[in-house]
Amino acid sequence: MSSRSGVSSLLHAHARSPLVQSLYDFVIPVDRIASPNTENLHRLGRPDLRYTFTKIALWRQTQFRAIVYIDADVVALRAPDELFKIDAPFAAAPDIGWPDCFNSGVMLISPNMGDFWSLQTLAASGASFDGADQGLLNEYYMNRPWHRLSFTYNCTPNASYQYEPAYRHFRSGIAMVHFIGADKPWNQGRGPMTGAGSAVYKELLGKWWSVYDRHYRGSVCWNLKPQILSLVNRCTAILGLWSSFTTLTRPTTG
Repeated sequence: MSSRSGVSSLLHAHARSPLVQSLYDFVIPVDRIASPNTENLHRLGRPDLRYTFTKIALWRQTQFRAIVYIDADVVALRAPDELFKIDAPFAAAPDIGWPDCFNSGVMLISPNMGDFWSLQTLAASGASFDGADQGLLNEYYMNRPWHRLSFTYNCTPNASYQYEPAYRHFRSGIAMVHFIGADKPWNQGRGPMTGAGSAVYKELLGKWWSVYDRHYRGSVCWNLKPQILSLVNRCTAILGLWSSFTTLTRPTTG
């Protein structure tokens, strides 16, 4: 999905480009939804996540039976088509920072207007313990049924710490890698890094660059002007709603 606003008008125009139209089956404009809880966003250290409440619009897409939502900073190592077979209204993987919570970067959603309006009401009240979408959605599903996905569907590497023995044991099953936090692969480059988890992080970072080199290096995206790339980087959450939503959807049948 793409979002309509003054600051994202360039992105909205880019969404209509031949390149984007060739990549995705659907590009659906939506209005951005801002979090009123800016204090918690600053406590989190991520004021850039103010408009991630826009994810609520996913529940409004009732033309689809199911949506597998993937953040723009996630690289898929294979197509996770089996997620569509899960019989649950909502599914997500645990968050590495607090595993009792789920991470909202990869989610299986069954769109319906009941959840959409309930989330809209909750969002308007500012009920999000981190000020962003993840806090909002965890509060909403705290007392509702949801399916816990394996961490391999939302593997979040950390350059400072990584449980390397577990990674080596389970890495063959990793479906998607999620580069959480403010530092993204396209900002960091391919240079050396240090830290307790740097070997694992560098290996997974290499997978991101491998996918980028295979599919995008030398394309129109590579030749975008620096100011456009800067805008794209600042609007990662918006692009995630637009690009990943249109990547994996299962239309309704009948």
